Amino acid sequence: MTEVVLQQACRDVVSRLQKPRTFLKLPDVGHVQKAVSSMAMVDLIDNVRSDVKTLNSIAQAVWERLKNGKDVSKKQLRQAIWCLWETKPALAEDEGVLRRLLNLIVSSGKRRLFKALSTAYLSQFRNDRPGLSIISRTLQAAAPSFGSPWNEFQQNFALYDIVNGPDRIAQMALTQGKAATEVMREIGLSALSAQSGFAEAITKSILRRIAKDTTRSHDRRLELVKLFALDQKGSQLFPSLDIDIAEALVRPVLAAGGSPDDSIKDPLLDILIRLFDDPRLKSGRWEKMAEIKDVVISWLTKQSLRQFLDIVDRITTEPTEKDMWKYRRAFWEAIYENGLIKGAWVVFADDGVNETRRFFGDEVKFGRFRRGGTKQTRNSHAVLLLQIGQGIVSDWSHNGKVNVWSSAEDTTAPKLYKPWYKSNEVQYSTADLKTKHHLVKTHSSPKTYSWQDAVAQRIYEMTNTRIHKSKYKV
Repeated sequence: MTEVVLQQACRDVVSRLQKPRTFLKLPDVGHVQKAVSSMAMVDLIDNVRSDVKTLNSIAQAVWERLKNGKDVSKKQLRQAIWCLWETKPALAEDEGVLRRLLNLIVSSGKRRLFKALSTAYLSQFRNDRPGLSIISRTLQAAAPSFGSPWNEFQQNFALYDIVNGPDRIAQMALTQGKAATEVMREIGLSALSAQSGFAEAITKSILRRIAKDTTRSHDRRLELVKLFALDQKGSQLFPSLDIDIAEALVRPVLAAGGSPDDSIKDPLLDILIRLFDDPRLKSGRWEKMAEIKDVVISWLTKQSLRQFLDIVDRITTEPTEKDMWKYRRAFWEAIYENGLIKGAWVVFADDGVNETRRFFGDEVKFGRFRRGGTKQTRNSHAVLLLQIGQGIVSDWSHNGKVNVWSSAEDTTAPKLYKPWYKSNEVQYSTADLKTKHHLVKTHSSPKTYSWQDAVAQRIYEMTNTRIHKSKYKV
């Protein structure tokens, strides 16, 4: 009776998996899993030896005997399975030695040896490993001879197929909305480590599917990345999947076209910065994903501009300062929309620090004021630093002034992306002035557009791009 149920289960699952775009909910506990459990095939995973020195010695002895056409003992054969890739020598790197080893395992007819080979393949899986394709073909060909559960694993899930195995389980995990380890447990691979190579391959396949799927909501996509690629503390399960995680989060947003809403970008930036750091501050892990890095920096530039405009607006209480703020917002947003801002960074005092973290998340980055500057700062003060063309702009909140350095190479020009600033580091003069190299302008009488026109002219001189008044007129 069990055999009949198992055969029918195999036919059912195979017919489903032959239609990769069909999203059917599989039973919580499938027929195959029930059959496997009834066969008492628990402990599918052998204990992997962790004594590297001993394994290296075993690998050397086995390699020498197989290389010279000599036999190996049963114990050596069993131990050699754990010397395929992570020992010196790695037996899988020598194709002749590997083929002889596999022939001995298969011809022995020992289920214990085949189980160990299957386990080594899954736990140390990485599709660029030498000899993996040879082992894959051996497992596929020999699975019927060794019977359950390996034959069912191959028939139903293509488990030993380098590409289709991870892909099929990835599809099941996405369809059911369950973590890869949970799906593996349900099909009978409960002893396989969550950090195994095969689990990593499944996760990689899942992330690539998420990256290509533009039908899901951005919130749901973020949930799936957290479910499949991060642990309960929010850290990566697999350090090698940086690019795949970033692509899964960002690529569908880009595919949708246009500029995404800030409500979409902010939670994505929060998790990206937590995982990979701010690319403006630490570019190391971002270098291998240059296109995504450029996109994230552009999003962060807009976010820094919003930090200044939105947060200062929220913490400003004086009616006159509130009234002039809409003119400030209109001007800098016009400069941004014309693509003239290459970089942006905000310096906050205490009120801005607290409000920014509450509004944008704990991972948001910005500078802070430190004591010792010539200008006394209030708790609500903030400064917007912008790189525009070859120059630098420092725009103070409240009744402060806008300062422009025509060249960022000027020794008095502030540097972006520092954690701490004294007040005098982000201002050139306390009085209005206009020279070839510097412009300092008070924000007074914004309705006359006096300061806006003066700054727009200086930006034109720095970028050769003129912003007409109609673009920033309120």
